[in-house]
Amino acid sequence: MTVLQPLLLWGLAAAAVPILIHLLNRLRFRSLAWGAMMFLIRATRTSTRRSRLRHWLILACRALALACFAYALARPLIGGWLGTALGGRADAVLILFDRSASMEALDPQRRLPKREEGLRLLAAAGKVGGATRYILIDSATLMPQAVASPEALAGMNLTRATDTAADWPALFRTAGEWLLKNQPGRADIWVVSDLQASNWQPEGGAWPGLAAKLAGISPRVHVRVLALPAAPAQNRALNLRSARTHRSGAKTSLQVAFNCLQNQSGLATKVPVAMNLGGQRTVADFESRGARDSWSRSLAIEPGLGWGFWELPADDNLRDNRSYFVYGGEAPLQGVVAAEHPLAGRMLQLAVAPANTPQRRADLVAPEKPLALAGQPFGLIVWQGALPAGATAAQLRKFAGEGGAVLFLPPSVGATGAVTSNTLNELAWGEIQKAENNKPFRVTFWEEQEGPLEKTADGRSLPVAQLAMTRRAALALPAPTAREPGWLTLASFVDGKPFLARRAVGHGAFFACSTLPAPDWSDLDDGRVLVPMIQRLLEQGAARFSPAEVAVCGEWKPAAPEDIWSAVEPAGRADPLTQAGVYRSGQRWLALNRPAAEDLFEPLTSTQVRDLLPGVEVTVTEDHVSTETGAATPSEVWPLFILLGVLCLLAEAWLTLLDIAGEPRKQEAVR
Repeated sequence: MTVLQPLLLWGLAAAAVPILIHLLNRLRFRSLAWGAMMFLIRATRTSTRRSRLRHWLILACRALALACFAYALARPLIGGWLGTALGGRADAVLILFDRSASMEALDPQRRLPKREEGLRLLAAAGKVGGATRYILIDSATLMPQAVASPEALAGMNLTRATDTAADWPALFRTAGEWLLKNQPGRADIWVVSDLQASNWQPEGGAWPGLAAKLAGISPRVHVRVLALPAAPAQNRALNLRSARTHRSGAKTSLQVAFNCLQNQSGLATKVPVAMNLGGQRTVADFESRGARDSWSRSLAIEPGLGWGFWELPADDNLRDNRSYFVYGGEAPLQGVVAAEHPLAGRMLQLAVAPANTPQRRADLVAPEKPLALAGQPFGLIVWQGALPAGATAAQLRKFAGEGGAVLFLPPSVGATGAVTSNTLNELAWGEIQKAENNKPFRVTFWEEQEGPLEKTADGRSLPVAQLAMTRRAALALPAPTAREPGWLTLASFVDGKPFLARRAVGHGAFFACSTLPAPDWSDLDDGRVLVPMIQRLLEQGAARFSPAEVAVCGEWKPAAPEDIWSAVEPAGRADPLTQAGVYRSGQRWLALNRPAAEDLFEPLTSTQVRDLLPGVEVTVTEDHVSTETGAATPSEVWPLFILLGVLCLLAEAWLTLLDIAGEPRKQEAVR
């Protein structure tokens, strides 16, 4: 549709021209009563009625023809998102707009980024119909913002691309709160999204409450979803797994590891990757073996702080081709081990700090004693024993919320069937289970692409499958709720019971392992799995003390509001809250990358979206889907109105000829 279309729609008034002419013609004649005419009127009454009907039909055909031609000039659309969005005029429209990194993938039909395609369709809907108020809520800021019309969205900063994820429960929660507070009357919620499952969080516990809140709003809210779930034709995504420095004598090297995901088979197996280290660019070929590859490279570096990035060749999503890293400025690797099992406590202390130097130190304390954490650069707390409660539990939550890592291990003894849990309801330890003779518990699944059990820098897997456990504690993980995110199982036994689990807490995380590094429990004490697992947890928790930090865009927040971060790469980026890149503030360096989940293309179906909001009227429109589905996009239908106009003129001509042919017969009847 063009800018002139709203003006062209005024051409519909031309349909009234034949009616006005008809009324004016009637004013030209005056009726006079004449007694002899009564006999002629009776003779021609039937003929007159037919003639009058033909005259009305002729008038209608002329008016419809002019209306069709005027409407065709406006080039109207039919079906798809526009037909859905204009289902009725609303007093207020809340536009929930997805700015996540996955929205930068090219739509396979329009060859536009999905974000831009969504803006185009919103603008088309705003030109043809409108509402009293438009409110934008974008996924990056979650701040309701009044806008003049959907056409103005394309020029706003709040609709530009970001490297963040989208939190759809939070978007709907914000929309519901705005509606309850402002009471705008009849309201629609327009949703623009690629339906990325990681962003919609269908398994989360927030949706039932959100559905109940929206269903209870009066007048009833209608949710109209513009879905853009089509997979990009060809795309690879690169994401940093780790960047670690190593010293060997006077030489310093940097071991960087990345994950590469591709959305379809048949792509080239040799992938040229550009490696930029401090502004120096080189290109190296890596081999792709499948849908998910793990690549690593050891680079010689000078001591001190530095930065770099890896970049894939251009494809159907330029936003996921780069991944940044910073290095240097080692943080102190210090931790605390609180254990009631003497041998397990000693093994855990050695795993945290094998040499126990000032830079690598581990304090071993009893669980019943208070933890002295204030002012100490601890990165990890290992808690072995009954789960804490009260002030200690709150202390651990605060420690994790600030970026630290907390690992829970079960008590060494406990009554069969007894369950102990902390007041925060983080998890619960169940009965201690013993394996049958010569049938130890074995781990058959573990996440080795990221996390404490990931592959080594040279691509080798940890020997997790070789672990033999004679005892384990049942690990009861609470279900996710609207307020508390759920636990994620990182490793599990052959029967599906969790061996290692993680739960995000603020900027840090809680971890739970269901066995002990003690000979009467398992061979975890041999160190082959325990040491790398503990060291990775320690590095994760200690990263906040390093002048060189790697974080996730959208999740990272500055430690102090007054901190000023300037972009180093790419130059010109000025918003570390939404844009990935390398930033610097004084002596501190920061590398931000998009969330790894944005690289996983797993869209929800229309049915799954509707099921998230029972009791709410939800319309899901997929305007652009793969050609395999056979679905069509909205199309212009002006040729149809031209045809209808021509048919109306032909019908008018035919009725006029009938009327002319009937005049001699009428005159004959009068004579």
